[in-house]
Amino acid sequence: MKKLAHDLLGRDTPREYYSDSGTKIELPQYKEDYIHFIVDELRLPEIKEYALKHKIA
Repeated sequence: MKKLAHDLLGRDTPREYYSDSGTKIELPQYKEDYIHFIVDELRLPEIKEYALKHKIA
């Protein structure tokens, strides 16, 4: 997912932060974060073409 985002979109998912008592903590990124990011940014034919080209089942 991360490679697909970098290859096709040229960027990563937006970072999310949690602030507690003035301390800013970067939240981890999960597979679901990438799925939502990719689906929001790309169309199905683009995702399908990438999967076929890289032999992703």
